[in-house]
Amino acid sequence: MLCLSCDAKTIPPDIHIIGHWSYPTNTVKTIYVAANHCEAVELFLNGKSLGKNSNPFNGYIYGFTNVVFQPGEITAVGYTNDKPACKHTLHSAGPPKRIKLSAHTRPGGLLANGSDIAFVDVEVVDEQGRRCPTTETRIDFELEGPATWRGGYNSGRTNSINHPYLYTECGINRVFIRSTRTPGKITLKAYAPKS
Repeated sequence: MLCLSCDAKTIPPDIHIIGHWSYPTNTVKTIYVAANHCEAVELFLNGKSLGKNSNPFNGYIYGFTNVVFQPGEITAVGYTNDKPACKHTLHSAGPPKRIKLSAHTRPGGLLANGSDIAFVDVEVVDEQGRRCPTTETRIDFELEGPATWRGGYNSGRTNSINHPYLYTECGINRVFIRSTRTPGKITLKAYAPKS
């Protein structure tokens, strides 16, 4: 976690590239890097230096203009006393391959009390399990077992609440299920309808 307002004596240098690195070929971007306790930041694209910046905005945001997207990886290296102190790398995602569901409940699982809620993160990932951040696709859900579907939400879409489907935004979204008063196995299936 990047800490921008912590005690300088106890927090080591840290760095984070803002956003993702999955764009259409030849997209030109300004890449922003947040870094704390660094005197300069150097940006690398597929191992090649794109330059070093020692003039942050607001003391911790470093900008690199006119960066042309190429698939692969982009790395930011933070320097302290002219030596590398921290780094962060983003990898380009490949084409969408599967849907990943990650359930979140209280410790011990969902209570069968009729009011406990589990939220489930929905993520479209590539072959290596990297999120596909430009994917906006419809995901349909099937819920089996003693639970009630509460659905999710899509910003900018009317009537998007409580349907058995939703659309990913930046490759992700979240849905909710509520327990019933009956204990048992709950299964949530997700799939992208074929066009």
